[in-house]
This record gives sequence, structure tokens and C-alpha cells, in this order.
Amino acid sequence: MYKAIVADDEDIIRKGIVSFLEEDPEICVVADAADGIAALNQARRYSPDIIFVDINMPKMDGLELIQKLNELDKDILVIVITGYSDFTYAQKALRLGVFDLFLKPVMEDPFYETLGKAKTSLADNRKQNALARQLRKSADYIVERCLNLNALGIMSDEACLKELTYLAEEPVSRWNLLFFYPGRVQEDDDTGISRLGDEEIPHYIRRSVKDALEGDALRISFISRDGYAVFIGPVQDQGVLKKIIRDLSLPVEVYQCTLTSLDDIPRLYRESLDKIAGLSSFSPAIQSSISYIRDHYRDPLLSLARLSEVCHISPGYLGRLFKQELHSTPMDYLSRYRIDKAAALLTNPDLKIYEVAEQVGFTSQHYFCHAFKKIMGQPPKEYRKELTVI
Repeated sequence: MYKAIVADDEDIIRKGIVSFLEEDPEICVVADAADGIAALNQARRYSPDIIFVDINMPKMDGLELIQKLNELDKDILVIVITGYSDFTYAQKALRLGVFDLFLKPVMEDPFYETLGKAKTSLADNRKQNALARQLRKSADYIVERCLNLNALGIMSDEACLKELTYLAEEPVSRWNLLFFYPGRVQEDDDTGISRLGDEEIPHYIRRSVKDALEGDALRISFISRDGYAVFIGPVQDQGVLKKIIRDLSLPVEVYQCTLTSLDDIPRLYRESLDKIAGLSSFSPAIQSSISYIRDHYRDPLLSLARLSEVCHISPGYLGRLFKQELHSTPMDYLSRYRIDKAAALLTNPDLKIYEVAEQVGFTSQHYFCHAFKKIMGQPPKEYRKELTVI
């Protein structure tokens, strides 16, 4: 279905075109106007796919209206309606990029012929836009996958940059690498973050920031392996970033660095992850827990009770600290750390899946595969297959 607007100060012409359009089941006439200002307001309100514009209208003529429509940054197809006396103006309209024009009186056969061509053009544009959206989605996935694999030591810088070569067409030297991540939450804070599940927080941040930066300011966005919302693009306006953080209505920190070339991306991504981890002001209990997990993750008997003994606090209090400072549970943190280690081990083709599971502390291959898919998005067997083509 295509939305249409008809703008003509002559009632008989305007109503005639509306009646022609209403015969086409693929066209919905959302408005009609008798002057240029009304037509422009309707275009802003309804975002039509196609608009029929009379050259000679009161308040704002057709040429000025077409210029204003071009400024709307919306993909509106314009067809001009004109008389013989206004043909010089119609030629100017063609230079403004209109799709076609009609001479009054508008005849039925040529009208439907042009309308058919217009619908074909609109359909082609929709297909191209859909393809662009799909490519954008694929681009996010490609960048996420190769940078995370590179950070884990699975993919070399050279292989990673090969995956990113399509970005070379963009002015990367004016881009920023941005990490948005939750700040520490005090136990008595009444913020939106308390109403979100642990796994929802980075995705909520990503959606919110992506909506705010949509357009020229954003190229790539994804969730890092450490649960940070990552953005790559020419985001320079610090005022915009501050407004985004304020509007999120939950404690969020931002780490930012500037790219000078495409070659910078893998290295700066790895360094940024390390610096963010170092910037976190974790409590002594959390620091002890993280250190113990990293030294003993292979132990299948590692539990919340054991961690609480190491930290000399109750399991319940340790769980609350993890929630406040890491927005995770101790066992979820342990599971993610084990899966990161497993992903690196899967690069060794001599290790069987159950052997990888055992080496990172899982006693059940079934549970290991379930946890791996939940965190990495695919089973370990499929993950390993993809590694063979890197």
C-alpha cells in the first residue's frame, strides 16, 4: 500500500485525481490540499510515498513546495500537474528531481500509465531500503563477531581487518569507539535499572542509544562479550551523549576513544575492554570473587557458598553485591567466564566438545552446550565450524 497526497487549488482537478487514485487498490489517499502550505503540513504529518503537486497554487507555489519537500529528508516521489501556460515552471520542477509531470486536463490512460511507473519505482525503493537494512544488520553482526573473537585471541588482527574492509569506504578517521555500560547501583537507588533483568540491561542501553543516534551519527552497534553496548560511528557531539545518558534514567558510564584509521579498531577495542575493567571501582568482596573465579573456574564444585567463604560474607550479601556492581549473579559471571575460555579452546580441533566442557568446569556436556548457546548465540559445534572459515 502506498500513501498519496493531492495538492491542487482547482477543486475539479484535485477531486478528479483523487477519484483516479481511489480506483487503485494499492493507493491510499491520506489527504488533499488546495494550497502549498497545507500540502507541506500534510506531508510532514503523513509522510506520503507519492504527492501530486500543482505548479500554480496560492500561499506557496509548486516549485517552493517541491524544494521544501526535498528538505524533509523523506523519500517522497513527486508528480507535477501543470497547464500549458506554466510549462516553463514545469521544466524547472524537473530540474528539482520530480518523477514526472502531467498537462491539464489530466487524462485517464496516461495518468494510470504514469502511476504504474511510479509504483514500480516505489517498489524498487522499498526493496533497496529493505536490503540496506538487512546489510546494516549483517554489518553489526560481522563487526561484533570478529572484534569479540579478536579480543578472545581467537582471530588475528589481520583476519579481523579483512572482515572489516567494507568499512574502508567510510571516513573512519572521524569515527569514535563508544562503550556504554551500567554504573554501580546503590542498594537504596530507585532507578529504572532495578526494573530490568540482568541480561536486559545492555540491550536496553543499546536500543535507547541507537534510537537517539540513528542517522548520520551511527554506523555500527552491538553488545560486546563483556556485556557492554558498543557503538562505532562519527559521534562527536558531547552534548548529545550527555542528553542520552540523562534520558536513560539509570546509572550509565561511557568510555570513548577516537579512531584515526581502520587499522585502529581491533587494537583499540581490546584496549578499551581492559581499561573499562580497570576503571570499575569494585568492592573488595567483588574483587576477591573475580580473582578467585579466574583462578578456579576449572573446578566443577565451585559454588556461591565457596565464594562467600573466600570473601567472608554471607551468600545472600555476596549475591546483592554482584547485582549492584556487576548487574549479574555470581554464578552467571562464572558461567560467562567459563564460556569465554571454552570459546578459545574450541580453536583446537583435537579437543572434543566434552573435553572442552570438562576443561572449563562443566560436568555435563548437555548443560555446557545449553550454556554456550545462551551466551554465544549458537551451539559450540556450529561455533567451531564457523571458526574454520576465518
